[in-house]
Amino acid sequence: MPTLSFAKLHPGGNTTIILLACGLGQEELARASAVLMSPLHLGAEQVGELFMRRPVPHLQMMGGECCVNAVRSAALLLARAGLLRPVGTKGCGGGRITVSGALAPLDILACAREDALLEALSLSPENSPPDALLPPLPDPRLFCAARMACGAGSTRILPVEPGVHLVHMPGICHLLVDAAIRPLPRNWRAGSADLRQQAGIANAPASGVVWYECRDGAYHITPAVEVKATASEHLETACGSASLAMALLHAATQADPGSPLAIVQPSGETLKVTLFSEPAADARTRGAAIFPSQAWVSGRVGLVAEGLAHIP
Repeated sequence: MPTLSFAKLHPGGNTTIILLACGLGQEELARASAVLMSPLHLGAEQVGELFMRRPVPHLQMMGGECCVNAVRSAALLLARAGLLRPVGTKGCGGGRITVSGALAPLDILACAREDALLEALSLSPENSPPDALLPPLPDPRLFCAARMACGAGSTRILPVEPGVHLVHMPGICHLLVDAAIRPLPRNWRAGSADLRQQAGIANAPASGVVWYECRDGAYHITPAVEVKATASEHLETACGSASLAMALLHAATQADPGSPLAIVQPSGETLKVTLFSEPAADARTRGAAIFPSQAWVSGRVGLVAEGLAHIP
């Protein structure tokens, strides 16, 4: 296998390797990922390949999944390459990217300041002149966000048993487990396998079992994420899609859900999920519960290393 150009990133935890347009097929990417993730090689929790010079950049994940933190990592790389368009007036860059496992392109944002990023969430890169590009953002640490579709047509929340809910989303599903009712077991691999079997997702291409608890007014999550194509399961240090699933469950079960919702990751970093709902179409649905149609997942991303990786 050829030498591969890579970037290693830390999106709030969840160490991610992104290969840069190496032209690998899906099976080659899965095999390379298994080597790259090893602690005896570069070491990471997941791998993707980014084709940033396409008219719409594309991110292909190792198992064909859709990973929010990898998308946010790609946003940093696109910002450093000067391939994002200006959004607002405070130095934010935005764009659109296609991702494995996602049915439609995803919007992304990157900015040096979190307050400017959060202010830009309600804006759109489509409002920028089509040929305008933001100058490269060279800072190796940026605040990056990805906008995910989560409407009722693409996302489902299903009760499994008291304290356990299954959340189906494009590209991945998560089983959310209230640790106050069913605590994280000492053997978390066996525990996650049992829960996947019980919920009927044992053969899902990408899935997570996410134990959560509410402490000091905030949700804390412990996600175990499995990807079949690489035969890998990690007790991840952060998970964007699990954070989104947690925010959706919170919104569905709380009378005053509030937004954004801060989700504390095992790394100690925080991801913020901002939910948006479409306005009611007519008087018959006004006042009824409306499922959020979009969500921004945002937080800090850091570039750890970049260079060439040799596959033995």
